[in-house]
Amino acid sequence: MYKLDHFLKLLREKKPFAYVSIADGEMGAILKGEGYTTSKKYQVITKELRDRLEEALLYRQDNYYVGICCDQWRASGKEKEMVGEYENLTYAWVFQMINWHKALQGFINIFKDKKTVWVGGQDQDVNKLPFKVSLQIGVPNTEAWDINDRVSRLAFNDGDIVLVSAGCNSVPWIHYWFKKYKKTTFIDIGCMFDPMTRGIWRRFQLDPKRYCRGCKNHECE
Repeated sequence: MYKLDHFLKLLREKKPFAYVSIADGEMGAILKGEGYTTSKKYQVITKELRDRLEEALLYRQDNYYVGICCDQWRASGKEKEMVGEYENLTYAWVFQMINWHKALQGFINIFKDKKTVWVGGQDQDVNKLPFKVSLQIGVPNTEAWDINDRVSRLAFNDGDIVLVSAGCNSVPWIHYWFKKYKKTTFIDIGCMFDPMTRGIWRRFQLDPKRYCRGCKNHECE
C-alpha cells in the first residue's frame, strides 16, 4: 500500500498519476446502489453513477492509484475483496486524517511552481489558496452528476495537475479522464483545502490524531 511520501515524490519528479479515493460514501453508493444519498447529502446516486464508481474501483492502469479505507475506517469490509490484488493500492485518507498537515504543506510547496487546474464546487474561492490556480472549472455543489456529459468533454494538457473536489463524482471523472490523458496528473483532493476555499474546517482537520486514535501503527503515514 503506497503512502503519502510516494505521491509527494511523484509530484516533485513531475511523473503523472491519477488518484481516486473510495471511502465510506463511495462504497455505500456501490453497495446500496440507486437512490442512496452520500453522507453530506450532496449527491443522490443513480444507476449510472453507481456503476461508474465500481468501474473506477476495479480499473487497472499504470500510475492509476486506488485509495481504500484502512482497517479502522473500513466502510464495509468488501473493499479489499472487490479490488483484489492490485499493485497501485493506497489509502482513501492518504491526504487526510493524520496525514493532513504534512500533505497540505507538501502540496503547497510543490504547487507554487506548477500549473494547476481546479475542478470543484462553485462556492470554492481558489483565490484564497497559497498557490496559483491557472484554470478553475466550477461544478454544482449538489447533484453535480447531472452535468457529467459536459464535464466528460473537458480537455487537459500534458503536464497539468488537476485537483478535483467534487464529492463522489470526482472518482468516475478522474477515472475517465486519466484513460485519455495519461500525461496529466489527476488528484481526488476531497475537502483537503476546504478551510481555505470555503472557510470550513472539518473535525479531523482540527484534531487529526483524534480520528486515528484507534489505529495502533498509523499504517497510512
